[in-house]
Amino acid sequence: MIGLAHSQFDYIYSFNDYDLEVNTEELSPVECADKILSFIKSDQDYSAFKKLSRREMSVS
Repeated sequence: MIGLAHSQFDYIYSFNDYDLEVNTEELSPVECADKILSFIKSDQDYSAFKKLSRREMSVS
């Protein structure tokens, strides 16, 4: 459907809880992968997914 992504943009990006952000415009694929692996190997808690899973969401 043409325009569907535009109409959903604000809703999709309203969930701004992230455990890790990776800027794919500034980092190479290898640098992105290294950043992700470093986070996974760290002892940091994965809290964003837990927060998002508690939100009530509707799919249209």
